[in-house]
Amino acid sequence: MRAAIVELDGGTAQMLGVAAAPIRVLGADGLPDVDTWAAGCDEALTQAEDMTVRYCGRKLVPDWVTMGVPPDVMRSYPIAVRRERREPDSGITCEELNALLRLGYRTAQDEMGAPAKTIGEDLVFGSAAEIVLDDQTVLDPLGLHGRELQLRLNFYLLPMQWIRTLEVVADRLGLKVQSIVPQQAAYASPLLDPSSLLIVIDADHTTVGLVRRGRLEWSVSAPTGAADVTSLAARNLNVQGKQVEALMSAYRAGKLQQDVELQLARGFWTELKRWMLALTEAIGDSARGATFPHRIFVVDSSRNLPEAGPSLETPYWEGLLHFERCPEVVSLDTSTIRNVLDLTARANGPDYLSIRSLAHLVAQVYASEESLDCAMVDTIRWRSARA
Repeated sequence: MRAAIVELDGGTAQMLGVAAAPIRVLGADGLPDVDTWAAGCDEALTQAEDMTVRYCGRKLVPDWVTMGVPPDVMRSYPIAVRRERREPDSGITCEELNALLRLGYRTAQDEMGAPAKTIGEDLVFGSAAEIVLDDQTVLDPLGLHGRELQLRLNFYLLPMQWIRTLEVVADRLGLKVQSIVPQQAAYASPLLDPSSLLIVIDADHTTVGLVRRGRLEWSVSAPTGAADVTSLAARNLNVQGKQVEALMSAYRAGKLQQDVELQLARGFWTELKRWMLALTEAIGDSARGATFPHRIFVVDSSRNLPEAGPSLETPYWEGLLHFERCPEVVSLDTSTIRNVLDLTARANGPDYLSIRSLAHLVAQVYASEESLDCAMVDTIRWRSARA
């Protein structure tokens, strides 16, 4: 778990203190471990606050917190809402956009409300991925004329047990929860291409999403990850458990006998293809008939599957989905995240990619009080007072 004290200024985030603490994600009962989380968060937050003295001359103690959660515990629900404008010759206003956004939120609540409550979920986060005016995508519709306005929105649901745990942790830290963010949405925030794919690889699952200028239009999760690929590949050599990592290290260093290396390489490629097929099946109806962007950003949270990127540039992957041209894979790292200034000079490398991405998202949300991102945070109401 990582914490950062961040100062926001016109779309830029300055990191004034950072720290990390180990925590156990789930308890023995498979539920969030409140006491462990609170203790780890308190330790990291205290260290981060102490660090701010060096850069501010005094200790900064925050009042609000934005919390990022793993991709696999949140469920995505994309939705599109449209409205015929009463006065097509008048310019579009912020109030008009916000009204349509609220309509989208209410529609998502109506469609997901009862089923979500039954299984113990609630809507906690959302983004406006695309604005369409008269069937044309526009970046800034304010002042434009048109007959029909459409928003393509993406909402996320989180189990109530997680929501309550995060609220309890924040309360013990003396903080108010401003927003709960799926980590894939934070990773997407710095990606400013008109459209791109984002693939986040963990040990036992992989998340795939379509990003439009920093906002996820949809995301899905496949129940296979880095550990599945390597363990199944090693099983062909009767290698299991902790020996898998040693075998893969030797393979990547070129230290295996030629016949063993060839056998492992064949099994490894078979499992990589199985992994890519699982991603395709997970995407399913989310983008049926669509042409996919050629730019693919990859985050290997497991740090155990460096072959994933090159495999996504092969004809096999290109043949599974309809791409606009040959796929180009980019590994997302801290150097690609702009508008986040690390005054501590410590938040570098893969360990801090998640917290820097989250800082970028928060800075963009509050860059303007009139932005749809800010309006979305204000619109979504999930806090316990509502329950």
